Amino acid sequence: MRKFIYLILFLPVIVYAENIKIYEIKGEEVWSGEKVIDGIVAVRETGKLIIKPGTKIYFKPIDIDDDEIGD
Repeated sequence: MRKFIYLILFLPVIVYAENIKIYEIKGEEVWSGEKVIDGIVAVRETGKLIIKPGTKIYFKPIDIDDDEIGD
């Protein structure tokens, strides 16, 4: 019964999370110029992100529940 309740509570989160892109950095990566991110950037323990001076980074808004507030 407890598993069923957890499933009902967290199912919407699981369904919505499938639509979010996750970009994982596991090695060394260098960003320069302009970078547009559509999702989530995760730098793992083995990863290294170097952002060159003057780099412009833009994040597209994420609004999973369409409440126009963003998430």
